Amino acid sequence: MVNTASAGVNKAAVAAAQGGHRALPLASLNHISVVCRSLESSLSFYRDVLGFIQIRRPGSFDFDGAWLFNFGIGVHLLQAEDPESLPPKKAEINPKDNHISFTTVPTQPPPPLPHFCPLLFKALAPVCSKCREN
Repeated sequence: MVNTASAGVNKAAVAAAQGGHRALPLASLNHISVVCRSLESSLSFYRDVLGFIQIRRPGSFDFDGAWLFNFGIGVHLLQAEDPESLPPKKAEINPKDNHISFTTVPTQPPPPLPHFCPLLFKALAPVCSKCREN
C-alpha cells in the first residue's frame, strides 16, 4: 500500500504499487451525490450547518434535487423517488459503512452542541443523549 498521507504523492511509487500501470491523471474530486429522504432537510443541513452554498442546477433534469458548492467540494442532493425504499436510519454510525468525512480548521470555538443536534438528528442519526430523549 502506498502512503499518501504526506503533502505530495510520489507518482513513481503509485505506478509501482499498481504494477507499473499509469493511473488516470485525476486532478480532484468533483462532487459527491447523496440520495435523500427529504431534500429540504438535507439542504438545510448542508447549507446551514456545514456552510455549503446552493448553486444553479441544470433545468434539464426531470427529478428533484439541489446542487451545493463550497470549500472546493460539490454536493449533489437528490430526492429519493420512494423514500420508504431507502434503508432505515441507523441509531449509531458504523465507521466501516459508506461515509464521507470533512476536516475542519479550528479558527474559533464551534457553536454549542444544542445548536447542531436538531439538524443532525433530522438529517443523519441521534448524536447525543439529550436529543435521543426528546
